[in-house]
Amino acid sequence: KIKPLPQIKAAFEFFAAKHAGFCPDLSGCGECGKEAGETFLDVMNGALVCAECFEKNPLRLRVDMPGDFSERRIILALDAASLDAARYATEASVRRLFAFELKSEKSIALFSEAAEKYLLNHLERGFETLKFYRSVI
Repeated sequence: KIKPLPQIKAAFEFFAAKHAGFCPDLSGCGECGKEAGETFLDVMNGALVCAECFEKNPLRLRVDMPGDFSERRIILALDAASLDAARYATEASVRRLFAFELKSEKSIALFSEAAEKYLLNHLERGFETLKFYRSVI
């Protein structure tokens, strides 16, 4: 009860992705390299996209239409706190993995959604333990 369960789960998911070798690049925008400001996680490409690059070409990033043969994209918004948490979880040692705090429910929700969707889409499978987790929270 010290930390919210979605925060613990998300931290572990990003930590596991890093150590399994398929962590997203969270260093800066995958298009222009910018590191600050409003950010989106391009789940399928494992990269960040800044708001400016997203606005320059939103259709290229939002392709998800039935019958369309172009690449599918899942774009998730991240606020500054959730992005910092994701960066921390991918760089922290196992002993310090949970030594951060997200104060707002919105940041916890964004962090949790990003971690879960990233992991599920890159592993391309579901998990019985995730179904159980969903049933008890």
